[in-house]
Amino acid sequence: LSAEASVHAADWAHLKTQREALPAVNFMGSMGALRYRHDSRWQNNYSLGIGVSWTLFNGFDTQYKALAEYANTKSQKFALHQQQLQVLRDVWTEFHTFQSSIQLFNSAKALEAAANESFEAIRIGYDAGLNSLLDLLSAQKTLSEARLKRIRSQAELAIHWVQLAYVSGRLDPNDNLNF
Repeated sequence: LSAEASVHAADWAHLKTQREALPAVNFMGSMGALRYRHDSRWQNNYSLGIGVSWTLFNGFDTQYKALAEYANTKSQKFALHQQQLQVLRDVWTEFHTFQSSIQLFNSAKALEAAANESFEAIRIGYDAGLNSLLDLLSAQKTLSEARLKRIRSQAELAIHWVQLAYVSGRLDPNDNLNF
């Protein structure tokens, strides 16, 4: 928004320098209370004037100012365009990162569910005497690693959601993150 305001200010400054090259019209009016006696009557004098002033030559100062303001306006517009493209790139980058983190979270939840089922199957097998203690501990380790992956992916999902909300300008402190 500040870049847009700078562009508008540069446009107005350029317009001002262009108008300085135009002729100036001056209006003057006066009313006098000069009274004198002429043929035994009093007379009042009034005057009105219109003037036009136009600078014929000032060493091309006005033209140089107009060109400088034009260049400033163009550079401000270019900077604004660059900032708009940067914001657009940031939003799309964060959007795709957020979409990827959703997929990672879903796969981590599926991995945790599969590891949980595997652990339950090995625990039942251990209770029945079909699996060893090493198999049970290995399944328990796999389950804890799957839970850790789900928790990390959930944290990454929340972080990318907040980053997307921030770059898109839709950050609301009242939103609940229920992932």
